[in-house]
Amino acid sequence: MMSRMKPIGRHIILVMIFGLVALTRLQHASAETGVVNDNQQRFSIAVPDFSGNSTSDGASWSTMAQVIASDLKASGRFALIESNVPIESNLPTEGRVDPVPHFDRWRGTDAKWLVIGRATKQEQRLLVRFQLWNVVKGQQFLGQQYVLRSEDDMQRIPHLMAEQIFKKLTGESGPSDGAANRN
Repeated sequence: MMSRMKPIGRHIILVMIFGLVALTRLQHASAETGVVNDNQQRFSIAVPDFSGNSTSDGASWSTMAQVIASDLKASGRFALIESNVPIESNLPTEGRVDPVPHFDRWRGTDAKWLVIGRATKQEQRLLVRFQLWNVVKGQQFLGQQYVLRSEDDMQRIPHLMAEQIFKKLTGESGPSDGAANRN
């Protein structure tokens, strides 16, 4: 009777070890893909706020980038990546108004997505452009421009940009939907 118990005991121990190894691998795979406990994917994104193009009235991309980053982080779906990597590439930009990122340098960070933009003064208006780039593929994923005519626009537009980024990457309406209208 004892000889029959030993193989069964060994099998139970082997099954338990196998189960623990499988559970550990699943947890590791979940961490690598960025899936959080509620089964929602987290996106690693960089929103650099450095830009040397502040306008004479103080409006700048830096201010807008900080609002965008704050909104995305508050959603819980984005992991913000800090980096001092230069934005512009040395690639020829024929026909392009906006810079192309240094993708090979950005790939060295944990960022899979990159938001860049600029604000330029034109007559009595402010022209704001932004692009969302897929760092892995080296492709622009979203690009928009806005003409701001008032201080209210300056407060509202960065929230709208964050909502557009959220929706484009998740396919869902952002948790801050309507925040642009509350300011």
